[in-house]
Amino acid sequence: MSPLRAAMLQFAILCGQLPLSSHADTDAAIFAIEPNSTWREAATLEVVVSGSEFGIDSAIRFLVTGTDDVGGIVVNRVLFKSPKEVIAVLEVSSSAVLGAYDVEVRNTLGGASRARRVFVVEPYSWAGRFGCTGAESWRRRIPCRRGAIN
Repeated sequence: MSPLRAAMLQFAILCGQLPLSSHADTDAAIFAIEPNSTWREAATLEVVVSGSEFGIDSAIRFLVTGTDDVGGIVVNRVLFKSPKEVIAVLEVSSSAVLGAYDVEVRNTLGGASRARRVFVVEPYSWAGRFGCTGAESWRRRIPCRRGAIN
């Protein structure tokens, strides 16, 4: 670890932005993703990732379920809010793989977590025209309509 990064971590601990314990002995955990779906060409999207043991150095990747392929989702930056919440600022390309994605959080001091099938990329027509959760419409392979029971 560079001296600059070590100084930044010490400063964050002193300011109360990080717990006193190191992330090296615990894994980051993901509890929720909001929003949990998007469509192709969504431009810039902020996704709130809730969990535990996140650090100011947390890296997030959205991966096609069961692979290490990003599938057209690029995480431009990660905003650290607290050890329980980070925001991933991402772009979804027009050629993004449709379907379910895993979300992986990794801290450079150690500790990682991968939540499986928690994010969905849909064709624009489903996500843009219908008013239900994207994950439900994708699982059922039909577009939901407003008022539909998920």
